Amino acid sequence: MPPNSILAVAWHRYLQQLEQKPLKTKAITASLLIGASDLLAQRLTLGAAPTNWRRTLCMCAYGFLWAGPAGHYWQQILESLFPDKHDPLRTVKKVLTDQLVYGPLQNAVFMTFLAVVVEGRSWAATRTKLQADFVGVQSRGWRVWPVVSFVNQEFVPLKLRVLWMNVAALGWATFLILQGKTAGAPALQRKLAAR
Repeated sequence: MPPNSILAVAWHRYLQQLEQKPLKTKAITASLLIGASDLLAQRLTLGAAPTNWRRTLCMCAYGFLWAGPAGHYWQQILESLFPDKHDPLRTVKKVLTDQLVYGPLQNAVFMTFLAVVVEGRSWAATRTKLQADFVGVQSRGWRVWPVVSFVNQEFVPLKLRVLWMNVAALGWATFLILQGKTAGAPALQRKLAAR
């Protein structure tokens, strides 16, 4: 990438913002990427129907208020839990902790937010939906996220880990949004679930 290209300049500015305002930068990034995943999911499920901008704004709010900040603090917690950089099992321990603690929490929070805020379900209906769908969503997630988490912990610098997870989460959030729209595109959902 040439040093003065638009992408190089944008990347440089992004890295500067990560240094100066890490929490805000990660929150904004998560907001934009989750909003983009919602728009993608709407196109996949609704085709030419009008975009549901309220839903997209809700998803952006989720990224800004929860996903970005939670990811920021979680990566710091993992570093503090496993500080010994010479421990040959450090990455494995971090991935296991990430997958057994943060992964289920993140999925439960996202699915609850989707049901209550976006879909307007009652708490009772949300609990029923979680009981019906959570294990399936989590088990399918464990087919993907351990590898993503391993790459993140082993190769990605700490300040870029939330970005890496956000980019990977673009596809995962799209899957979860599609999971919440069971009537929208059952054939596509079956394809995604099989992966």
